[in-house]
Amino acid sequence: MKLLELELKNFAHIERAEVELKPLTIFFGKNNTGKSYIATLLAGLFKDIRRLFRSSEGQLSEQEWIELSIPQSAELIMDIFKFDFYDVKHRGFTGLPELVIKLRVSQDAKRISDVVYLPPGRSAFMKLYKLIIGEALKRLTSEDNSSAVNLSDPTLDFLIKLATKIDPVEQGELRHLAEYLEIKVLGGEVIAFGEPIPDFGFIPSQRIEFGRNLLKMHVVSSLVNELTPLVLFLKHGVIRKNSFVVIEEPEAHLHPSAQKEMAKFIVRLVKAGTWVLITTHSNYMFYEFNNLIRLSQLDEDRRKVAMEKLGYAEEDVLNFQDVASYLFDLSPDGFVQVKRLRLDEDGISDENFLQTAESIYDEREFLEELLYEQKQGSSGQS
Repeated sequence: MKLLELELKNFAHIERAEVELKPLTIFFGKNNTGKSYIATLLAGLFKDIRRLFRSSEGQLSEQEWIELSIPQSAELIMDIFKFDFYDVKHRGFTGLPELVIKLRVSQDAKRISDVVYLPPGRSAFMKLYKLIIGEALKRLTSEDNSSAVNLSDPTLDFLIKLATKIDPVEQGELRHLAEYLEIKVLGGEVIAFGEPIPDFGFIPSQRIEFGRNLLKMHVVSSLVNELTPLVLFLKHGVIRKNSFVVIEEPEAHLHPSAQKEMAKFIVRLVKAGTWVLITTHSNYMFYEFNNLIRLSQLDEDRRKVAMEKLGYAEEDVLNFQDVASYLFDLSPDGFVQVKRLRLDEDGISDENFLQTAESIYDEREFLEELLYEQKQGSSGQS
């Protein structure tokens, strides 16, 4: 089952990428390798997916690839990023390699109900929410599309959803997943209140001397700020079945034990009927995803034993065929190649983290040898 296939050439510093969206798609890679570029592109692209893929009969067509022209690509990039960050209009005329954007959509794309993008740095957005949203709304309504705040279209859409789509009365169909995060990760309740533009707050679960006071976002932890938008979108029906959800760095500000719970949450979100794309640097989430894939390979009796022993539930079982994972690899010449990672019954190939882990281990062994020599020398002198 796949949602869309995307082929890119010469997109920013990404030399080539072929990406297939599965129910769960994961982007791994070092910093500054373009993971967010493609995640943002895909989030913005889905807003226009029906316009791009209309056949003469008015149906989404999945038989043929569509390749955007240079003017179409330029318009798309400007619409999404609000910045022509590599002069797309003049590529091919100035000796620069020409941008190629090709797409092929599946019939599942017809069922996408909405695109929900959660940008990196959500804790900063939440601390300055009221200030930023004023500028965002100004840009949305301005004829010249100008503002003191420069935001990509998916990020702007994120802020607009926070300001206009959070109805405290609305009970979302995936509310139980918000409660999972509140119990397992946050240790308290996220609430929305006030109008017309809502405020947000947090009530800790633990009992404290002065009672269960409501804490405003500027005094809560970075963890709470980071997860508040996701919790609210689930509680109040912004994220629902058949949503395409893009979460940048879901591990941000999370302790390793909370990152493990976040991996389980993401699998539960997929199993609830959404399509999810994440960008991540977390080896803890990586290993937990692999554990959940291995869990799917056990027979019924052994799976039951594993669930009782390890605290898993049926909603945590992850079929490897529902996953696509990609490594954004920076070459010595400064360009990025996007490689699909091997994935089978044993999970995702660990080449993304293995080299770093081995390097740290080798450094430790070298330092241990020097410490041993030092101790031996001190013993000899005494």
